[in-house]
Amino acid sequence: MTIWDFSKRKSIAILVSFLATFALSRLTVWLIDANIGTPVLGYNVVDQFHIHHFAYGIIILAITGFVALFIPDRRKRTLLFVAYGVGLGLIFDEFGIWLKLDPSYNQFISIIAVFVISMMLLISALIEHEYRKLRKK
Repeated sequence: MTIWDFSKRKSIAILVSFLATFALSRLTVWLIDANIGTPVLGYNVVDQFHIHHFAYGIIILAITGFVALFIPDRRKRTLLFVAYGVGLGLIFDEFGIWLKLDPSYNQFISIIAVFVISMMLLISALIEHEYRKLRKK
């Protein structure tokens, strides 16, 4: 097992990609709002509609769930665990927006949601680790 083989540590792969996506999306929005890197970065506006990144998260989760149905080999699922974490990060970064239908981006409820999801993934990783130890006995 290599350092990048998360086939037996699903929750860790999901947690790391989830937190990295959350941090990267917060940084990107901050850079856009501060007019830093404006030629490269910008809000995704299509025909005067602002498409929020939680929509991309939903698409990623849908594709990941569908593809996971057809991949029987555990080792090949590592990329799916990372994609699942990215989808979760994109969705729950804007939790306050779709919960309250308030377009202000920086809502404390989103940070609470990310904390709760992170704790659930951490508990899942601990349970997964203990289950593996019990199975070896």
